[in-house]
Amino acid sequence: MDKRTKYTMEQIKSTLLGLLDTHSFETITVTMICEQTSISRRTFYNHFSDKFEVIDEIMNDYTQAMRQAASESTPENFKQGILNGFNFIHKNKVVFIKLYKSPVSNLFLTRLGSVITELVEPKLNHAYLQMHNISVQTILVFLTSAVLGIVIESVTKNDENYTTKVEEIATLVKPYFKTKTI
Repeated sequence: MDKRTKYTMEQIKSTLLGLLDTHSFETITVTMICEQTSISRRTFYNHFSDKFEVIDEIMNDYTQAMRQAASESTPENFKQGILNGFNFIHKNKVVFIKLYKSPVSNLFLTRLGSVITELVEPKLNHAYLQMHNISVQTILVFLTSAVLGIVIESVTKNDENYTTKVEEIATLVKPYFKTKTI
């Protein structure tokens, strides 16, 4: 992708996010995005099929960046990965809240949940789960939902002291992990 195309796509995404400050997603039109971005409708449609594709791309960018941030720790250090994830989310909480409050909130949360599941699954102690007759799928849903709930609460309540939340998550997952040093 050339620089101009990338720049135009970023401008369109940025404009849509900006419009979400004053408009609901349902009322935002492609025309509004084009006027705010100073591009023609043709240019818009050269890059995106509709506003849903734009918000989908924003969600993809966000979840990929969060995955990258959370993955920037040693494989054994889950707590550091969660802290990195929280740092990213709080640094980008404006986008988080806009996506969380948009009509595509369920899709956004599903994608965030997938990132959390990807981080949790390789660390599970399968022997412990079998011994306690707990299916991997059940514990993944349980832990992913719990972590996601803690993240949502932290962001929506503007909790800047999220290191305590990281400790709560570490305590919550510890019994189910291969290593006891999280």
